[in-house]
Amino acid sequence: MSQIVPLHVALPDVAADFATVLDTAARPRLAVLDGAEDAAVVSELPDAAEWTEDDGSEQVLLLVGGSVTALTARSSEPDELAVECASALQTFVMDERNAAWPVFRGDGRVAEPAVWDGVPQWVAAGRAVAFGRLSSALAG
Repeated sequence: MSQIVPLHVALPDVAADFATVLDTAARPRLAVLDGAEDAAVVSELPDAAEWTEDDGSEQVLLLVGGSVTALTARSSEPDELAVECASALQTFVMDERNAAWPVFRGDGRVAEPAVWDGVPQWVAAGRAVAFGRLSSALAG
Protein backbone atom coordinates (compact mmCIF):
# COMPACT_ATOMS: atom_id res chain seq x y z
CA MET A 1 0.00 0.00 0.00
CA SER A 2 1.29 3.46 -0.89
CA GLN A 3 2.18 5.69 2.04
CA ILE A 4 3.94 8.89 3.04
CA VAL A 5 6.08 8.77 6.17
CA PRO A 6 7.94 11.60 7.94
CA LEU A 7 11.69 11.24 7.45
CA HIS A 8 12.28 11.19 11.23
CA VAL A 9 10.16 8.02 11.36
CA ALA A 10 11.50 6.30 8.23
CA LEU A 11 15.20 7.22 8.61
CA PRO A 12 15.73 8.79 12.04
CA ASP A 13 19.53 9.03 11.81
CA VAL A 14 19.36 10.87 8.49
CA ALA A 15 16.66 13.19 9.85
CA ALA A 16 18.80 13.92 12.93
CA ASP A 17 21.69 15.09 10.76
CA PHE A 18 19.46 17.62 9.01
CA ALA A 19 17.39 18.73 12.01
CA THR A 20 19.26 22.00 12.52
CA VAL A 21 19.72 22.97 8.87
CA LEU A 22 16.28 22.39 7.35
CA ASP A 23 13.56 24.97 7.80
CA THR A 24 10.43 23.58 9.47
CA ALA A 25 8.50 24.26 6.24
CA ALA A 26 10.71 21.70 4.46
CA ARG A 27 8.95 18.81 6.26
CA PRO A 28 11.05 16.01 4.71
CA ARG A 29 9.02 12.88 4.01
CA LEU A 30 9.36 9.64 2.12
CA ALA A 31 6.59 8.55 -0.20
CA VAL A 32 6.56 4.86 -1.02
CA LEU A 33 4.31 4.30 -4.02
CA ASP A 34 3.28 0.87 -5.20
CA GLY A 35 0.61 1.76 -7.71
CA ALA A 36 -2.28 1.30 -5.28
CA GLU A 37 -4.40 4.43 -4.84
CA ASP A 38 -4.44 5.77 -1.30
CA ALA A 39 -6.53 8.83 -0.40
CA ALA A 40 -4.00 10.14 2.14
CA VAL A 41 -1.17 9.89 -0.40
CA VAL A 42 -3.19 11.52 -3.17
CA SER A 43 -4.18 14.40 -0.86
CA GLU A 44 -0.52 15.15 -0.12
CA LEU A 45 0.87 14.23 -3.54
CA PRO A 46 -1.89 14.85 -6.10
CA ASP A 47 0.22 13.66 -9.06
CA ALA A 48 1.20 10.39 -7.35
CA ALA A 49 -0.02 8.36 -10.31
CA GLU A 50 2.55 10.09 -12.54
CA TRP A 51 5.36 8.82 -10.30
CA THR A 52 4.30 5.18 -10.12
CA GLU A 53 5.96 2.54 -12.24
CA ASP A 54 3.88 0.91 -14.99
CA ASP A 55 4.79 -2.56 -13.78
CA GLY A 56 3.50 -1.88 -10.26
CA SER A 57 6.97 -1.96 -8.73
CA GLU A 58 7.74 0.30 -5.82
CA GLN A 59 8.84 3.91 -6.36
CA VAL A 60 10.32 5.88 -3.46
CA LEU A 61 10.14 9.67 -3.50
CA LEU A 62 11.72 12.23 -1.20
CA LEU A 63 9.39 15.15 -0.52
CA VAL A 64 11.05 18.32 0.78
CA GLY A 65 9.01 21.49 0.85
CA GLY A 66 7.46 21.64 -2.61
CA SER A 67 10.19 19.53 -4.21
CA VAL A 68 9.86 15.89 -5.21
CA THR A 69 12.92 13.74 -5.90
CA ALA A 70 12.60 10.23 -7.31
CA LEU A 71 15.02 7.84 -5.62
CA THR A 72 16.48 4.69 -7.14
CA ALA A 73 16.87 2.85 -3.83
CA ARG A 74 13.94 0.83 -2.54
CA SER A 75 12.54 0.67 0.98
CA SER A 76 13.93 -2.88 1.19
CA GLU A 77 17.47 -1.40 0.86
CA PRO A 78 17.74 0.71 4.03
CA ASP A 79 21.45 1.60 3.80
CA GLU A 80 21.26 2.63 0.15
CA LEU A 81 18.02 4.50 0.78
CA ALA A 82 19.58 6.40 3.70
CA VAL A 83 22.59 7.42 1.59
CA GLU A 84 20.46 8.49 -1.36
CA CYS A 85 18.14 10.52 0.89
CA ALA A 86 21.08 12.16 2.64
CA SER A 87 22.62 13.05 -0.72
CA ALA A 88 19.40 14.61 -2.02
CA LEU A 89 18.92 16.53 1.24
CA GLN A 90 22.55 17.66 1.15
CA THR A 91 21.95 19.13 -2.32
CA PHE A 92 18.78 20.83 -1.07
CA VAL A 93 20.64 22.38 1.89
CA MET A 94 23.59 23.52 -0.23
CA ASP A 95 21.23 25.13 -2.74
CA GLU A 96 19.33 26.89 0.05
CA ARG A 97 22.54 28.12 1.72
CA ASN A 98 24.49 28.68 -1.47
CA ALA A 99 27.42 27.07 0.34
CA ALA A 100 29.05 23.69 0.82
CA TRP A 101 27.62 21.53 3.64
CA PRO A 102 28.47 19.60 5.78
CA VAL A 103 32.01 20.74 6.45
CA PHE A 104 34.06 18.69 8.90
CA ARG A 105 35.73 20.49 11.76
CA GLY A 106 39.51 20.52 11.58
CA ASP A 107 40.22 19.80 7.93
CA GLY A 108 37.37 21.84 6.41
CA ARG A 109 36.47 19.11 3.95
CA VAL A 110 32.94 18.66 2.68
CA ALA A 111 31.59 15.24 3.63
CA GLU A 112 29.57 13.07 1.26
CA PRO A 113 27.11 10.36 2.25
CA ALA A 114 28.25 6.83 1.42
CA VAL A 115 28.02 3.26 2.62
CA TRP A 116 31.49 2.73 4.03
CA ASP A 117 32.52 -0.42 5.89
CA GLY A 118 28.92 -1.57 5.50
CA VAL A 119 27.48 1.43 7.37
CA PRO A 120 25.82 4.61 6.02
CA GLN A 121 28.20 7.42 6.94
CA TRP A 122 29.41 10.91 6.09
CA VAL A 123 32.85 10.47 4.49
CA ALA A 124 35.65 12.88 3.54
CA ALA A 125 39.33 12.12 2.96
CA GLY A 126 39.32 8.84 4.85
CA ARG A 127 37.37 10.20 7.80
CA ALA A 128 33.87 8.88 8.48
CA VAL A 129 31.04 9.83 10.82
CA ALA A 130 27.97 7.60 11.15
CA PHE A 131 24.59 9.01 10.22
CA GLY A 132 22.91 10.51 13.26
CA ARG A 133 26.21 11.80 14.68
CA LEU A 134 27.09 14.50 12.17
CA SER A 135 26.69 17.47 14.54
CA SER A 136 29.66 16.27 16.61
CA ALA A 137 31.98 16.58 13.58
CA LEU A 138 30.85 19.86 12.03
CA ALA A 139 32.97 22.98 11.74
CA GLY A 140 31.83 26.26 13.20
